Amino acid sequence: MISKFLKNIFSNDKIENKNLIDNKISRKFHNLKNNSFNDLKNLGFNEAILIAKFNKEKIKDNEIEKLKDFIWSAYNHLIAQNSNNNQTLSMIYYFMSTFSLKNKDSINSIHLRELSSKHKLLSLKVDGIEGEVIIIGGKNCCQECNSDNGKIFDYNFLVKTPRLPHKNCSNKYGCRCTYGFQAKRDKNGSLIFRNSAEIEKLLRENGLI
Repeated sequence: MISKFLKNIFSNDKIENKNLIDNKISRKFHNLKNNSFNDLKNLGFNEAILIAKFNKEKIKDNEIEKLKDFIWSAYNHLIAQNSNNNQTLSMIYYFMSTFSLKNKDSINSIHLRELSSKHKLLSLKVDGIEGEVIIIGGKNCCQECNSDNGKIFDYNFLVKTPRLPHKNCSNKYGCRCTYGFQAKRDKNGSLIFRNSAEIEKLLRENGLI
């Protein structure tokens, strides 16, 4: 009688522990799904299409690895969709880098952060205008990032010798610095153009002549 009673207690404890574990996994699943879907929507993924694709996969709320694979494929879809937009590609790769880091893939995260910085740099090239690149340090980052904050570099130099992301950044989320464009100006404060033909082209493109 006592033995049966104890068995029932142990059985109930096992069921309760299993339910607790299942609930924990389910919460983790839905937190990851909601946060990642919000990021994807902010990057331009159509919400209705995203949800339709997800529902088609029939991923259960205890299949976290399958969810991660789905999210990754959605990021790759955005890359293909924005292959000619360096600014958007920079943002996509940055979010992918953060996603990788949070999921314990630090090596892939570093490579993706490098791609993000590369496309950010490419997005800064302004036809016809002489300019330089300024490093904008991530807020509350690390000593290496802080030491480069505000430094100005020649555009072509950075194309050949990338400065970002900082290799020895100690921030737990990796280097969050980015590039900014700074137009060159003459002593009178006017923009410096490369040549008269490019000036004319730039003015025409902007409907000024």
